[in-house]
Amino acid sequence: GDFKVGKTSLIKRFVENNFSETYISTIGVEISKKSVVMDEDTSINFVLWDIGGQIGSMAPYRQRFYEGASAAFIVIDRTRPNNLAKR
Repeated sequence: GDFKVGKTSLIKRFVENNFSETYISTIGVEISKKSVVMDEDTSINFVLWDIGGQIGSMAPYRQRFYEGASAAFIVIDRTRPNNLAKR
């Protein structure tokens, strides 16, 4: 997603159960981990890559970050016109 759409906020809420009103732009990549225990025999381990939304500076690296991923989330701000079209 574009910068300032809430990617980091979603990850922080999921991993740390925390939300901050303060905006700090992600520069580069931040990696977070969380393990969710489903039952006594099953747990799911998440490795979440929070990739900065700066289009120009991050564009050359995005494909490398996505390789080998099992899933991806696209985060957009519906109040911004053409937010999804930029990608």
